[in-house]
Amino acid sequence: MSDILVLTGSPRKNGNTRMLADAFVDGAAEGGLDVRVIHVAGLNIAPCQGCGYCQEHEGVCIQKDDMARIMPHLYSARTIVFATPVYYFAMSAQLKTALDRMYATLAKPPTIDSCILLAVYGDTDTTVPEALIHNYKVFTGYSGWKDLGIVTAAGVNDAGEIAGHPALEEARELGKSLVSLFRKS
Repeated sequence: MSDILVLTGSPRKNGNTRMLADAFVDGAAEGGLDVRVIHVAGLNIAPCQGCGYCQEHEGVCIQKDDMARIMPHLYSARTIVFATPVYYFAMSAQLKTALDRMYATLAKPPTIDSCILLAVYGDTDTTVPEALIHNYKVFTGYSGWKDLGIVTAAGVNDAGEIAGHPALEEARELGKSLVSLFRKS
């Protein structure tokens, strides 16, 4: 059982989203937490078909694709982290597709009870991630998951541009802060 599942949704393998997620993971791992990272952009995940098969088959999806690599971790982690670039005021399509497929968990609730959002965006307008944050809060509230934190990094577009950004330290500290939370329970 892993303590934390991190889903990254950037198609850039070593971009700003990955660097922000890595900072978070470093902080959590420094405290001895077990973290599993899955880069969903590199997986073959089909969109949800809305067929309802999963609701009649204990959360098993009729589609056979790479979502099967993520599903077991939803039943072994306590916290889920969504790490994404902000693409047109929302999470990346790659991450959203995986999130949509989590619909199957309505038939068999996961062990996850808390969540975190990490997001990067190229614009310097701090209102850009508001729609993403709202969607995250509505989804996680509906799921009954406690929001443990949101870290955003504005003005980072080109790969590596996040280097030295205060959001990296904020993400690292957020990861570290979970150690006390996990040890209390």
